[in-house]
Amino acid sequence: MIGKITGGSISSLTASCTVYVELGSFVVVHDGSRKFWGTITELAHPQVPAELASMTLTGPRFQPEASIHLKRMSIGGGAPIPVKQLPSLGAEMHEADQSDIECLFGPSTPPSWVIGTMGGGHNLPMDLERLVKRPVGVFGATGTGKSFIVRVLLAGLIQNRVGGNLIFDFHGDYTILKDLFPSQVRLVTLGSGMTGDRQPDFNLEISPQTITPTDILNMSTLLNMTDNAYLVLQSAVSHFGDRWFKSFTGLSPNKQVDQDKVPLPGSLAHFANLTHLHPASVRSTWSKLQGVANKGYIHQNKSVTNMIDSLENGKTVVVNFGRFETDMDLILVSNILSRLIRSRWVEKTNDFRSGNIPNPPTPLTIWLEEAHKLLNSEVAKQTTFGILAREMRKFGVTLGVIDQRPSEIDPDVMSQIGTRISGWLGDTADIRGTLAGISDRGLSEQLARLAPKQEAVIMGWGVPIPVTVKVRDFFELKKELSGKNPTSKQSAEDSIKELGFA
Repeated sequence: MIGKITGGSISSLTASCTVYVELGSFVVVHDGSRKFWGTITELAHPQVPAELASMTLTGPRFQPEASIHLKRMSIGGGAPIPVKQLPSLGAEMHEADQSDIECLFGPSTPPSWVIGTMGGGHNLPMDLERLVKRPVGVFGATGTGKSFIVRVLLAGLIQNRVGGNLIFDFHGDYTILKDLFPSQVRLVTLGSGMTGDRQPDFNLEISPQTITPTDILNMSTLLNMTDNAYLVLQSAVSHFGDRWFKSFTGLSPNKQVDQDKVPLPGSLAHFANLTHLHPASVRSTWSKLQGVANKGYIHQNKSVTNMIDSLENGKTVVVNFGRFETDMDLILVSNILSRLIRSRWVEKTNDFRSGNIPNPPTPLTIWLEEAHKLLNSEVAKQTTFGILAREMRKFGVTLGVIDQRPSEIDPDVMSQIGTRISGWLGDTADIRGTLAGISDRGLSEQLARLAPKQEAVIMGWGVPIPVTVKVRDFFELKKELSGKNPTSKQSAEDSIKELGFA
């Protein structure tokens, strides 16, 4: 026993503590045949006269008081249900043990996955299949270990074969998964070359035909484009069709004229004449697109198709950006790939619902680092990621948002994030952003008081109640899994089958 109930209400029960407890501790209250689960949301000393404050005070009257937010209850050993009753005064409060935790969160066996430990060192299991049915957000200030949390989640998803994963690895944090799951993880490098000292499974290149005017306009701030750029891009599509990007960026900037001083075909001046656009606007848009056209990964090939085929087969694909490390690269590549994936999954789902194919597409989670760059209020309504967050759950695609500035993510997108896992946040605006749409009940105080690394609050759809957890050490997990997953190479037959040639 760590305390007894002395008063309060369902939303804020009060207990007198007999031992030291911590804010955010997960506790149970035993009251005859009834059991209540709750979280300590506040700690306080009882008020005493000033003349007594300097004395050594002992006894029940001077014990610290804890405020408890009750989350669930059960009667007669039944299943946990929402709290609709109060425990009796004097009922005993105990620290939750492993059986109490598993009664509420489920067993620690697959497809559940132990993400870390709670107070007392007890394991906290998470139902991964439930987790990825809705968008997931992993938040925390820079340096708090967001990538370590995501690695632990991904290790569980891959180990238990819970769908496929596409990871836009902007900082090279997730290539280590290839060591743990060599046959389940595809390492892809943008453009030619290697990922550090690793040989990728294949190099990813983007076909010019997949680039749309919307992809360019999403980068209008980075490209410093004017309002006239929209008209130029639309005219290029109307004039050149699907090959507009390569054709337009390939026009000559030199004003070549015939004997009558009429601009010759193949020049910017000729295009401006045909489309009745101002030559300066055409030249300005063309000039700013050269930075995109000259990217080393803009080439015609089938690597994107190969990547999507791997995802359809339930693999995890880690896209490493290699030497292409600008915001432009992240926005352009991630948006194009996500749009193509969305199209494939919508098509497959509709075919399944129509009875044309026997199985729905493999569930897929797309993990996005630096999410605020693609999900801020200015861009989210235009990009595929905004659609993914709002609409794609019914087609088997969900979004994993990884970010240090949740306050900059569009509120409509945040409202769609089912489960939020947050490390320490020092900015009050980011705390408010993380908790948007969630009943607070002391969560903001818990977020502000988390340890700077390895500790997080998990709340929302994926867990029955908000809870504080010490996340598993990934490198210890790596050692454990290395013993279970001996290094293996995918056979040539499996590779051929995955690419759709068998």
